[in-house]
Amino acid sequence: MIKSEQEALEYWNKRFKEKGDVGWGSQKSSKWYKQKKDAIATVLKTGNIKRVLDICCGDCKFIAELPEFQDGSIDYVGIEPTKVIYDQITEEFPDKTFLNITPSELIKTDMNNGQFDLIICYDFLFHIVEDDLYLDFVKWMFNRANKYIVVSYDDVEKKYQRSEDGHYIPRNFNGNIQSLGYWWKRIYNADSLEHKSMKLHIFEVKDRPIGNVSTYKPLKNFYESSRLGIGGYLIHELETAQFMKQVCPDVDMVIELGSFHGGLTLQLSDNFPDIPIHTFDFFIEDGIKDILDHIEGKDTNIHFHHEDILSSPSKALVGILQSPGKKFLYTDNGDKPKEINMYAKYLKSGDIIGTHDWNVEIKMYQIEKSLRDFEPVLHKEMEGLLTRLWRKK
Repeated sequence: MIKSEQEALEYWNKRFKEKGDVGWGSQKSSKWYKQKKDAIATVLKTGNIKRVLDICCGDCKFIAELPEFQDGSIDYVGIEPTKVIYDQITEEFPDKTFLNITPSELIKTDMNNGQFDLIICYDFLFHIVEDDLYLDFVKWMFNRANKYIVVSYDDVEKKYQRSEDGHYIPRNFNGNIQSLGYWWKRIYNADSLEHKSMKLHIFEVKDRPIGNVSTYKPLKNFYESSRLGIGGYLIHELETAQFMKQVCPDVDMVIELGSFHGGLTLQLSDNFPDIPIHTFDFFIEDGIKDILDHIEGKDTNIHFHHEDILSSPSKALVGILQSPGKKFLYTDNGDKPKEINMYAKYLKSGDIIGTHDWNVEIKMYQIEKSLRDFEPVLHKEMEGLLTRLWRKK
């Protein structure tokens, strides 16, 4: 069983040496190959791409077919961990820059934040076998991008398991990047035409904060809480909480599903200081630990519930939803359609339900039956945003 980066490197060197196989996704006959090449071409056609970093570039088939690579109009740097493939591409493309380094070595280099206009990371994240290294790598990648990131990954929600030899691990990439802040925008999202679990995204990076951003804690430089004296709000969470206050000024209680690092939790507490804020999560992330340590023994309106709310209806959550008073339920946990389908029925007339990652992790067809007795709230005004709200009739 492959458990370390070194063991994975030995596996791939042996596989490439014996089989010369870089996988089905790099075969020109596959539709996935064309999808990935077209995504790169789309970004390059914006005309403002000068420096490109291609992580685990393999044999460079995708980008080598594009004129920007061929004519040298982009400053290209390819990262290839395996010596077998590295030797092959340095011989084939002697005028390009390649580095034969592993992910752990890459994130220790002195490359500057925002150094690359485009970062490409295709079919690689699920081959990083060490959990901590994977998270550090994702953080590093988003920090180094200045304009665009093109990435593919395997959707963990498809319930695929680690391969028997351990070289393949599906990752919750879509969930992992939520902790990185909202200075990026997902501008393209597609499924593989051949393997539906494979996802392809293009991210546009805008107004990235200066300095490194931790994967494990909220940002430190956007907003400081004068009341709790604890930093760590994302600008997105500040705006979300303020918007909720404007739309739902008369609610008696806010219930948040998915505490994550606690950024929105604190913003809700600041914007609704006179009512209870109940937040539920099964995982206790570092940010939540900081908040819990900070408010321990203090008078606060934040009530953290460490519970599994998805396997079956949570008695504590159902009890809160059925208690007197007007409720605002905001679903932002690991399975948003399931959260709405499981808990919308417990809300009363006048209560409001909302969700995050609209049309990314949740779509109307998945929840329309559960929301038959609800009416949209300001949906036209929220076009282009990731949040949607409904009020029970």
